[in-house]
Amino acid sequence: MNAYVLWKNREYGHADFQVRVQMSNLFSKRNCRVRRRRGIYAGEGLFPGTVLVSGQESLLETASTHVPNIFKQTEVKLGRVNKVFAATWFANDKIVMGTKCNKLLVLDVNKRDLITIPSLKSSLKANFVDQNCGIHAIRMNPSETLLATGAENPADVAVYRLPSFEPVTVGETGHCDWLFDMRWLDDEFLISGTFHYFFSLSLLARLQRKQYARMGVFCVVPYLTKCDGRSFQVVTSVSLNSYLHMLDLNTFQQVYLKKLDMQRFSECVCICYSPDDTMLCVGSRSRFTFFDSRSLDQQLDVRLNIGFVFDFIALMPSGVRSITWRGPLITLGMGSGEILFYDVRNCQFLSCSCHPSNTLRIRGGYLQEDDAYQEIFMNYFCYNAVYAHCYDPSGIRLFAAGGPIAASLYGNCASILQ
Repeated sequence: MNAYVLWKNREYGHADFQVRVQMSNLFSKRNCRVRRRRGIYAGEGLFPGTVLVSGQESLLETASTHVPNIFKQTEVKLGRVNKVFAATWFANDKIVMGTKCNKLLVLDVNKRDLITIPSLKSSLKANFVDQNCGIHAIRMNPSETLLATGAENPADVAVYRLPSFEPVTVGETGHCDWLFDMRWLDDEFLISGTFHYFFSLSLLARLQRKQYARMGVFCVVPYLTKCDGRSFQVVTSVSLNSYLHMLDLNTFQQVYLKKLDMQRFSECVCICYSPDDTMLCVGSRSRFTFFDSRSLDQQLDVRLNIGFVFDFIALMPSGVRSITWRGPLITLGMGSGEILFYDVRNCQFLSCSCHPSNTLRIRGGYLQEDDAYQEIFMNYFCYNAVYAHCYDPSGIRLFAAGGPIAASLYGNCASILQ
């Protein structure tokens, strides 16, 4: 019985599993200080009562390392929207995504229906931003009953109720600049960041009674881009000026600041935590790097072999644009439109035998041939960057989307790999 069938049978509840937990080293070949859980499954019912696989995490690990070889890509038509910057699965067959043109879209994977969710407007007391940068973050709370994303004013937070997308509230006055990322601390509190501020936002006790809510600013952090912190004791953010910031959520004070080498860590635009929260990984233009989540000490640095030939600086593929860590597998969305898979146990990239070049590249997409394209880019090859990607709850399907790497080009690309 292969890993895929075993995983699906477990998902459908066809076996009664019991788990025994032990510990083992994740980076066994590099002696890095990160550990993972490992369990032993035994059960009665469909499967015999012998050891089948080595635990839930091990089952996920085994399946995830083989998934890239069986991926089949299906293009998704998004119409004439501009660059998908954020996406996440909700339920088993729906994907919600945000675009640079500030549209919130819901895709039904089975029916291929695409629905536009109206953006929530802010009150007259909000800090309005002149230029719109689109939706860069979409986050569900732990119970998956609320969804937070950007409002019509890019400095404010819009909160919807799931699965109906009924408007709940708009969090405003906490930012004076574009909203770049956010994280739920629990079902009631949300922390987010822009170029200027962190803030904490109460959602249930106060905000359900108000259409608009004032957000409290607790800590100032310059040039914030992306933040993460699943243990909810600290939040770590990475900034475009190559700094790692650590914020204590108990005191809302910055407790650690680490300066990275600007030449090596240029364009740090994505960050993720390991499943056990002991490590974090930062993606940049030429590499992705592992850090200890407590001390921020560098543990492992993986340089990308970017051998692309480009004729125009605006079309240069710019390294890692999105990153996720699931089991032992790190998935990288690249500025060149490729999706790379890195096995942290063996410290090597996985090849995709389903593709002739052993790499997976998002195909198709839409490119608007406007005046900017006709005058500047018409004679050049335009890369599509993978700005967002996300796995479904089972880890078997991957949605990847983005658009042209050049900021002045208008277009999109999206695919489902399963």
